[in-house]
Amino acid sequence: MVFAISCSSRLFSGTAGNRPRPTHFVALRLPDEHLWQQVQRLQQEIWPRAARICAEQGDQSISLEDWDLAFQMALYPASRFHFSLFVIDLKKEEQLQLAKECLSRWFGEDVPQTLQGRNQLEIELAELACFDKKEDVLFLQPDDQSATEMSDLNRTLQARLSTCMLAEKQRPTLQPHATIMKKSQVGRKLGQKLDANRVKSIMKTLRFPREAWSEYNKSLGKYAAREVQLLDMRKPKDGYFEVEWEGSFR
Repeated sequence: MVFAISCSSRLFSGTAGNRPRPTHFVALRLPDEHLWQQVQRLQQEIWPRAARICAEQGDQSISLEDWDLAFQMALYPASRFHFSLFVIDLKKEEQLQLAKECLSRWFGEDVPQTLQGRNQLEIELAELACFDKKEDVLFLQPDDQSATEMSDLNRTLQARLSTCMLAEKQRPTLQPHATIMKKSQVGRKLGQKLDANRVKSIMKTLRFPREAWSEYNKSLGKYAAREVQLLDMRKPKDGYFEVEWEGSFR
């Protein structure tokens, strides 16, 4: 079933080049409150450890209280837990409408080939990881089979969007992940609480070192994705994002 509802830039490995800043993304959401609680408990275990490590390695004039504040701001809301399949610039209304039409064709013709008769995608949240050496995003990785299926969905969606002139024919390889902490959301919020020099010093050192989370690096279990959605990243709504289009696997 497909219907329209009126109402993260590190997704791919490689460089972004001169692509316009995205406004929307296509994602698999895992709307499971038990999962959200597990993610929140995981965050609460990890961030104090990461704060202490960064405090020891960073500017000694910055208090542990300021580091604690910064890391609490780095927590990605558990109610937004999702796996992105594609990011896209849809600033114009005609682009948005065309994207919905393209998504509907993709969902009706290409997605069933990936699902192979299933009414959900069962995803194991296999392990924690960070992007490259910067350690500026902490996320949960899916199991290999789920990652392959997400990459397949990304590939066919990219092909559909490119025929509508909404995406490039060639884009970097998808790196499936579900964010639980991210550095990029800290700076502006922290600037409302601390002076510019302290913010600059904190942002220079803030990261999610492996020693802060390796003890908790284990599977969180399997959860089902039953919808794929087009979301407006500029419009947070009800603990998530405004949904522009949705396709249900059920």
